[in-house]
Amino acid sequence: MDIIKITFGDEFGKFETEFQEALDTMFGMVNPALRRRKHAWRPHVDIYESADEVLIVVELAGVARNDIRVEVSRKILRLCGFRRANPSGEHARYRLAEIPYGYFERTFSMPWPIDRERVEARFVEGLLQIRLARMPVEKARTVSIQTE
Repeated sequence: MDIIKITFGDEFGKFETEFQEALDTMFGMVNPALRRRKHAWRPHVDIYESADEVLIVVELAGVARNDIRVEVSRKILRLCGFRRANPSGEHARYRLAEIPYGYFERTFSMPWPIDRERVEARFVEGLLQIRLARMPVEKARTVSIQTE
């Protein structure tokens, strides 16, 4: 079984990332030359939800396990990494180029807190499977309200 490194942290600049994606989409439709940053490709994803957990399946064919990074905060999952280009030979040229290479990134906001102690990631045959468990209600902290 392969092990995927999972990093835990804060909200990872959620709003900055969403704003940047909106700008890239808007300006990229008008003119690809107007993109503000280097283009990152977005792998295809399936998301399955049950009462207790979410299963996220990410298509990452041709990506090495060591080139994948999974970061989890309280309500955010961020997946990023790099797919290296295949060598095509010295004198070869492309006839068709549809497979994206280079940096990729996906960020997912969960509507509930993630139990970071129960996050699992498995990489099998080019598919990354990430299981996110919901934070149990009994772990939530209740704050008492005091009067002056």
